Amino acid sequence: HSSPQYNLENEKLRTYFMHTLPSLIGEMLLVAENSLKPSRISHATARITGVGAHRHNGCDSLSLMDLLVFHDIDSQENEPFLIVAGYACHPTILDASNLLYSPDFVGFFREELASAISVPTVVFMNGAAGDISTRFTRREQSELECRRFGSILADQAKKALEMTDEIGTSPIVFRTAE
Repeated sequence: HSSPQYNLENEKLRTYFMHTLPSLIGEMLLVAENSLKPSRISHATARITGVGAHRHNGCDSLSLMDLLVFHDIDSQENEPFLIVAGYACHPTILDASNLLYSPDFVGFFREELASAISVPTVVFMNGAAGDISTRFTRREQSELECRRFGSILADQAKKALEMTDEIGTSPIVFRTAE
């Protein structure tokens, strides 16, 4: 969620981004398309406590995390290969003095959940966070605190994943432009 400040008015930097990003995005789309496989999808909802609160008054917010689990139906084990987690909270534990690239608590959440349930990829999608942040729930603004919050989220997600509901088996249809 944080990084060094860049001035996109810098012509050299802007030119680099304008020439590099389209090809990188195109490559990622090709890899994704070539990786498509028949999957079964299940869903779980975790009630999250101790992470997000209203950023102006500190009131606890009703926070839910939706989890989609993708299983490879062609494998013998039917193991999950992807989890998509959606949670609404600004990942702003680290303060403005941090000038390193950091996913804040999101990175630690993804690492811990992937490791705990042996899934190769966990994707985090930040929901409509509005006024929900960690301002009143964090103890400090440090990497250690990011790790603690990532663990809180991962623990609550793991509990929710013990009871998933399968989503319908209709195929997802897509087409590409020629």
